Order: sequence, then structure tokens, then C-alpha cells
Amino acid sequence: ARQGTGLVDDAARQAANQAGLQGGNSVDRGMGQVLIDRTKQGAQGTSGFVDDTVDLYRVVNIDEYNQIVKNPGFELSGKFMEAKQFGFTEAEVLQYANADIGKVAVVKTTVPKSMLENLDISNTIDTTIFRNGVVTVHSDKLKAFNDAILLLEVLD
Repeated sequence: ARQGTGLVDDAARQAANQAGLQGGNSVDRGMGQVLIDRTKQGAQGTSGFVDDTVDLYRVVNIDEYNQIVKNPGFELSGKFMEAKQFGFTEAEVLQYANADIGKVAVVKTTVPKSMLENLDISNTIDTTIFRNGVVTVHSDKLKAFNDAILLLEVLD
């Protein structure tokens, strides 16, 4: 992976393009794209601008990338863990991605800081990589998390 870029790996990106993406999208088209921007009106169910926010980062494989571009927000695949996990820094999730060549992009999610009160934060998951902790959004909190997203973007 290259530091300072949301693109995890050129080889993974090329493999994703060669595999053909659902809906005819390409990884190149989405990179650097803002998918949700509610920064002016605040999250759904709130009024006004939310001042106190936190950025969370997640590396995604091609299937999750396609899902996010097609339907902005996070969904459970039903294949693995019934939760979504995020890091607090782009550098940490890129380091994590080095162990999995199937990861093709970094997604940055901005939510109100108060949302963290409803989520699990662990300082014991992959501590050699995630020194700042891991945020876990369990299935029963996913809709509220998606509704609270102020900014969702695929980094370039």
C-alpha cells in the first residue's frame, strides 16, 4: 500500500477492474468521490450543523465497494461477522490492508462524535496496527449509524 492514499494497492485495483464490477462501475470512477454529504443540514433526524464530529476509516473489498457506490451507506453481507469495524486513522487501516490484497479502497465516514457513545470501542483488537482503537458497529446499530453519516467518501 502507498502511504497517504486511499487506494490500497494498484494490483488489487487492476484485479478488481479485470473481474468486472457490478453495475458497470469501475474502481477508478469512484476514487475520491463523495457519496454522502450532509454536513450543511446535519444527520437525519437532527436540525442544523453538527460541530463535534469524528472521522472513521474502513478498508473495503470490491463487493463492499460496489455496494457503497450503488447504495451509499454500510450493509451486512451475511457472509462473515454481523458488524462493521472502523479505525480512527487512515494510516492504520492502510497498514491493516497490507495483510489482505483483496482490499481495494479506503472509505472515510464522518459522524457526530456523540454516535460513538452507542458503539463498541476496543483497544484490544489488532493492537500492533490499531493503536488508536477499533470501532465496531453491530447489526442492531447499523441503521442508526448510516442515518448519522454526515460525510461518506471513497478516498483517492
